[in-house]
Amino acid sequence: MRAKIHAKLTFDLRIALLMAALNNMSVLGANISNAYLTAPITEKVWTILGAEWGTDAGKSAIIVRALYGLKTSGAAYRNHFASYLRSLGFASCLANPDVWLCVAKQPNGVTFYEYLLVYTDDLLAITTNLKSILDDVNLYFNLKPESVGHPNIYLGSKVSKAIMANGVECWCNSSSQ
Repeated sequence: MRAKIHAKLTFDLRIALLMAALNNMSVLGANISNAYLTAPITEKVWTILGAEWGTDAGKSAIIVRALYGLKTSGAAYRNHFASYLRSLGFASCLANPDVWLCVAKQPNGVTFYEYLLVYTDDLLAITTNLKSILDDVNLYFNLKPESVGHPNIYLGSKVSKAIMANGVECWCNSSSQ
C-alpha cells in the first residue's frame, strides 16, 4: 500500500514540476513545526499527570490538542489544515485531495492557478508569488525557518533545477536519495 501512495505522490510531484517549468513558476518547499499540536482533537482523551509535573502530579488532565500517537490525530490535523486552506481560497483537487489550487492574478491582470502540494507537514508551493502562499500559512502554522526555500528533497525524492543543452530550464526528480 505504501508503495502505491509513494508512486502517486511522485507522479503528482512530477506533474507539478512540469507545470512550474512550462509556466515559468517558482517552487518553494517548507515544513510545518509541531503540526499535530495545532489541531483540536475530536475525541475525549484524558491522562493522569506524572511526577514531571511537580505539584500537579497525580491530577487528571484533559488533552485538547492532537498528539502524535493518538488514533485520530492525523485526521484531526488534516481536517484542521484543510479548513485553513479553504479559508485562504484554496480548493482540493478532485484527483488528489492533497493537491490544493487557488485562482490568483498577476499584477498585469493575467489569471493563473497557484498550487500547494501537502503531505502531512511537508509543503511544496508552486506559483509566481511564493511569499504570499507561505506567508499566509506561516501566520497560523509555524513554518520551520530552515526548511523554507528551494527544495533539495521532497518526500524522500531529490529535486533540483537544471539547464538543458538548449538553455531551457527544467526540474529534475530522482529517487537517488
